[in-house]
Amino acid sequence: MTPFLIMAHYVYIIYSGSHGQFYVGESVNPAQRLVEHNSGYYEGASTSKATDWELSCTLECASREVALKIEAHIKAMKSRVYIKNLLQYPEMGEKLLQRYS
Repeated sequence: MTPFLIMAHYVYIIYSGSHGQFYVGESVNPAQRLVEHNSGYYEGASTSKATDWELSCTLECASREVALKIEAHIKAMKSRVYIKNLLQYPEMGEKLLQRYS
């Protein structure tokens, strides 16, 4: 019997200083995803317009399902203020994890 490998999923927030924009995504490996965003790997994506993305925040989630729900919640807020507050107050991320887990 082969044991299952359980991989954490992350919600990540990256920021481009040259464009003054945040981007919210989900990944198993946010550091690798950051490299992909900065290299233009995702042609035509909103992140392809900049190459100075920096990782601002990660939230470790127990499953991809939870990560996708939190990502959708953050994106639905459509608010830079909400994202800035999320970055400034880590307890907001903890509340999201509790809400969607």
